[in-house]
Amino acid sequence: MQAVKTRRRVGFLMMAIAVLMASFVVVAPRASANHAPSTACDTGEDDNSYSSFTFYYDTNGDGTPDGVVSGTNKLGTGNEYCDNGQFKKNETYLPALGGQVHVSCSEIFGSSPPGYATNGRHPIEGTSDPRIISYQIQKFNGTRLIQTCGETFEPASITVVKQTDPVTASPFDFSLTGTIPPTPSSGGGSFGDTVSIAGNGGSKIWSNLDAGSYALAESALASEYEFASVSCVATGVGSTYSYAGPSASINLVGGTDVTCTFTNEADVELIPAYVTVLPGTCQWIDDQSVTRVSFDVDEGAKLTIKSKTGDAEFGPYIADGFVDVPPGEYEWIAVPDPGYEIASSETGTFEAISCEVPKDTVTVSVDLGPCTWDDGESLTAVIGSMDPTGKAVIVIEGEGSLTFDGQSISVPPGSYVWSASVVDSETYVLEGTSGGNFTTEACPPLGSIGDRVWHDLNANGIQDEGEPGVEGVQVSLLVDGGVIATDVSDADGNYLFEDLADGEYSVAFTITDPWVATIADAGADGVDSDVDADGKSPAVVLAIGENNLTVDAGLVLPSTITVEKVTEPAAEEAFTFTGDIEGILSDGESASSTVLPGTYSVIESPTEGWALVDITCDAGGSGDVATATATYTVASGDNITCTYTNTNVGSIIIAKATDTPTTDTFTFAIGGDTFELDSGESVELDLPSGIYT
Repeated sequence: MQAVKTRRRVGFLMMAIAVLMASFVVVAPRASANHAPSTACDTGEDDNSYSSFTFYYDTNGDGTPDGVVSGTNKLGTGNEYCDNGQFKKNETYLPALGGQVHVSCSEIFGSSPPGYATNGRHPIEGTSDPRIISYQIQKFNGTRLIQTCGETFEPASITVVKQTDPVTASPFDFSLTGTIPPTPSSGGGSFGDTVSIAGNGGSKIWSNLDAGSYALAESALASEYEFASVSCVATGVGSTYSYAGPSASINLVGGTDVTCTFTNEADVELIPAYVTVLPGTCQWIDDQSVTRVSFDVDEGAKLTIKSKTGDAEFGPYIADGFVDVPPGEYEWIAVPDPGYEIASSETGTFEAISCEVPKDTVTVSVDLGPCTWDDGESLTAVIGSMDPTGKAVIVIEGEGSLTFDGQSISVPPGSYVWSASVVDSETYVLEGTSGGNFTTEACPPLGSIGDRVWHDLNANGIQDEGEPGVEGVQVSLLVDGGVIATDVSDADGNYLFEDLADGEYSVAFTITDPWVATIADAGADGVDSDVDADGKSPAVVLAIGENNLTVDAGLVLPSTITVEKVTEPAAEEAFTFTGDIEGILSDGESASSTVLPGTYSVIESPTEGWALVDITCDAGGSGDVATATATYTVASGDNITCTYTNTNVGSIIIAKATDTPTTDTFTFAIGGDTFELDSGESVELDLPSGIYT
């Protein structure tokens, strides 16, 4: 804004000077000089000519004139004069500034007297270094204006930009030198400015430079880097440049800007890093339309995603991930870390479109269920799946419709077509399959499993002739441990499960007290028992159409064997029993054991002072007094008791004597025992109480 105001002021002064034929000065912000030669002065002018001058100066250096001096000078030797068509002046006295101003038309026209600078920032001796930012000198011959010359200073700048391959943040040093100082000075001379800027992308600008010659050189490089190239570009007209190694010579014209880019390279082996950007499809998340952009970013790379409008930026990302971006056009840029290079594309673009308002989705499918026989007709269940239920209609062509999840239709063998549609298209849309076809086949022939529950009277696990069936036993058919059918054995013990498909089954018989299972697998299938103690059969694998009538269950009733103790006379003496019943019994006591059908035995141990005189048993039992053993032959459901009777033991002494000596032997019998004695011998017999002869 300041430059515009200044030019308007200068324009007004030019108009005033043109009208009044008076002195005129062009004013502009403090900057570099742009020397525009005016028309050459006439030759042959005499020394009676004079000049009118006006100088605007900027004391505080803010680019705005804050002082002005003007006056006239007699032209002639030591003042102004014309030489080869150029105004020249060695010294012009400016009393108002208190010193000498080193400026002349020759400077404006580009010919500088020795010892004087041409940058337009001319020091004034004896002052606090005010700077002339514009001036004008006019030559008159009498009242006739012969020649005008002047100058307005315009800004100029030089910028250095650093590029490196590979990328590095290490600093590089640059120097800028010139013959015209860019800062206030008490005199002429040259300046030098050295700066250090960061690698790849670093920059430095020197602004408010005066026109003139400059040298821009790279003076110090980062480790391992070498100079590769330099290139300059200028904005505005007039500036020129040339290169010599890592330096650029610049002839800077006022009002122009020159930018030089120095490129350095390092001979290092870079690690490849890959970046992949995969924009997904549009989706609604939290009631917003977004596109999910997935990306893979290797170590050593950074990814940034930007909207082309500049109002959104995502990243940088240094690892794999994703980001949800709103609708718009985007570009992505991948940059390597030092020591890495992007081995894939370094940039790309994509568009995130706006989704339509989402609808709730309904998924449907049709599955075939089991094939079953119904009154001799083969039927296959067609089951519809629907989520959410009730929001679609599945039509089975020629058979009917399914309107909720899990609903089924049974169809005969054939080929079918199905299709689905939503019930409210404003709210719902089908997702995935919306129709198809299927074929059903006739059910395979059915089989059966069955046979008999019988009373195994002798508990041998075999269905012997005459062993009856057991009525009223519940029988269950199982698949994978679950009951699929039940039956109850009839009067003959028979049961049957019919219309069974091929597969693996098992049969469970419910055994109730007092029944127990007989031994399993004692013989061939069909005549033995197939169940364990819990009444369950092993797996029965049924082939297509097979009738397996060999799964049987033999049951037995538990039996009881008992031993009773009787003493004569009654006594509290204890008697010990071993064998299948063990215990110690006294007179009037008994012991029992529950057994399955079979043969069992009990033995009474001898007791001093007592003699076993009898063993009596119920049917199925027998006793042997001599061995003190009772034997039980038990059938299913038998209850057999054997009674042991003991009496006290007495002594009888029998002695043999003869009137005359003899060698004959004499035989005796008592209590069922016989023995022999010689003359003079005797025997003592322990016998139970009783009468003996």
